[in-house]
Amino acid sequence: MSRSQISDFTIFILSYLLIIYLTRAENLSQCPTIQEMIPCSCTVKKNGLDVICEFTDFKHISRAMDSLKKRQNSIIFYLKLRHNDLPKLQGFVFLGLNIHHLTIHNSSLAVIEETSLSSIGKSLTQLDISQNSLASVPSVALKNLHHLLILNINHNKITIIHKKAFEGLDTLEILTVYENKLSMIEFDAFKGIDKRKLKRLNIGGNDLTSIPTSPLMTLDMLKKLEVQENRISVIIENDFEGLTNLDSLVLAHNKIQKVPARAFARMTQLNSLELEGNMINFIDSDAFIGLEELKWSFGLQEDHSRSKITAK
Repeated sequence: MSRSQISDFTIFILSYLLIIYLTRAENLSQCPTIQEMIPCSCTVKKNGLDVICEFTDFKHISRAMDSLKKRQNSIIFYLKLRHNDLPKLQGFVFLGLNIHHLTIHNSSLAVIEETSLSSIGKSLTQLDISQNSLASVPSVALKNLHHLLILNINHNKITIIHKKAFEGLDTLEILTVYENKLSMIEFDAFKGIDKRKLKRLNIGGNDLTSIPTSPLMTLDMLKKLEVQENRISVIIENDFEGLTNLDSLVLAHNKIQKVPARAFARMTQLNSLELEGNMINFIDSDAFIGLEELKWSFGLQEDHSRSKITAK
């Protein structure tokens, strides 16, 4: 084969590959027609499709999902289901779809069937199921989300985090269960989460009356713990045992009255400690042993509105 023939062949191959690439890119960026998606909408974004379904019901959402399934190889970067009548997320509704970020917000969601999320377990990285009617963590439905990084279950009706509630979420980095009705977190609640990965936990805005020491002590790589706006009145030295890598602790707006000796001594990496909005009237002289890098100021007795410690 002559040099010119090789050159022509190379150009042919490169052109063929370019056509394949452009065809695939076109498929990735195509929305169904407006008529197929109504009452939902679909917009092409840089990383994939942005799909929004609002003020509708499961029947119409399911029809829109069927239209999206016809677009093979499409990446749905954002699927936002908001303000809908969706009490139950039925099984296999997302089968055949490649969804990276899923939001089901303020949609009266009370039941998530076991097979409703399993088909997107290899693609889903963020799940927001906030402001719904979930009475417990939907553990069975979550267990196959092995690439999930962020889970938001804020503003639901969860009263107890049961043992192994998040088993299978071995890549989870941020977990927020803010503003539920939590009064108990069982001992093995976080068993199954890779403790090396979880960096932030928010259990604020609940009905906890004490620090849930036992379930927290295994999370020794946790960086930020938020326990604000609960009903905690007492903290003791061993409450934060195991949290040796914690950088930020938020205890604001509880009912804490006393800060005892060595209350935070085990958290030698702590840089930020928030206690504002408590009822603190006593601080032991050894309260902050081990935390000499913290700069602190409190409004005591008459002024309970400000009591915050921040890093120098």
